[in-house]
Amino acid sequence: MTLIITCITDEYVLQVSDRRLTHLPGPRHGEILTDECNKAVVKDFRIAFAFTGISEIDKERADYWLCRQLIAAHSNEGGDDLKRCLERIANAATLGFARLRKDTGTLYRHAFVGAGWAYCGIGDPEQTVAELCPIYLFVSNALNQQLRWTAAARDDFNWGWGFFRGKGLLHLSTAGQNVRESQLKELRRNIVRLLRAGAGPQSAARLMVEAVREVARSYKSVGNDVMVSCVPRQAVANNDTGLRVEFGPPNRQVSTFHFVSGKREVAYGPQYVHGNRFFGDWHIDAPAGINPITGTINMTGGSVIFRTGLGDAPAL
Repeated sequence: MTLIITCITDEYVLQVSDRRLTHLPGPRHGEILTDECNKAVVKDFRIAFAFTGISEIDKERADYWLCRQLIAAHSNEGGDDLKRCLERIANAATLGFARLRKDTGTLYRHAFVGAGWAYCGIGDPEQTVAELCPIYLFVSNALNQQLRWTAAARDDFNWGWGFFRGKGLLHLSTAGQNVRESQLKELRRNIVRLLRAGAGPQSAARLMVEAVREVARSYKSVGNDVMVSCVPRQAVANNDTGLRVEFGPPNRQVSTFHFVSGKREVAYGPQYVHGNRFFGDWHIDAPAGINPITGTINMTGGSVIFRTGLGDAPAL
């Protein structure tokens, strides 16, 4: 089962997820299927999603499926109202998992969790005013009020969100594979120390990746290859960099994705959805022996086309 760790501060949002896929219950239950399953989707360069649960919905890769729902919410329902997006994902997932249950006799647990930035009003998260706040959101059939897995899946998916305010804030949460409370507390303490020392998101991301790999040593269902998505406040607030993403370590200025692997010569990235456009299946080759986490991709112009299972999409 995938492990997702989300970290929210007043300056940046970080989300890390492993890329391992294992077989569902059956003759090959628990066997590793691949370590190259993307579970990260970024909406409008400001909200990072990841999922844990099953890898296909309605016989389509779950990351592609999520991209389709986000695009459909923008195209069919008008604009980018976040509430409508979450409602659409929840309704479509409820129907899709009902069909899967009919075919397999099993209702699987699943969760999409996201974190990023949205404009909110004081005391009323549905108001839109000029206050940019970090936000945590989820769509799931198996998360309780504490955002922990329930023992069994529900028939319906529900959704929720929460805004955060305040200088020096830190919200740290996990989804998917359970993490020992002691390990989570230690991770929180170490990130607090970094924040007090003025360290940037790269240092916090390193601790989060190490935490994923520590869990991977105990649970075969969690992999060592990790995707890191970082959305800093400054990138969203600054119109000049709001539609730009860099392939490299997290920083405070520009949104980044960071593929962490100790053995691969190819780097991958999340899927990106902006309005009704899709940019995905990032596949970046690197020479042997060189860390592939280098380089910059500017998506504010040009004619870059990414390989995609949803059809080619022009660059912004």
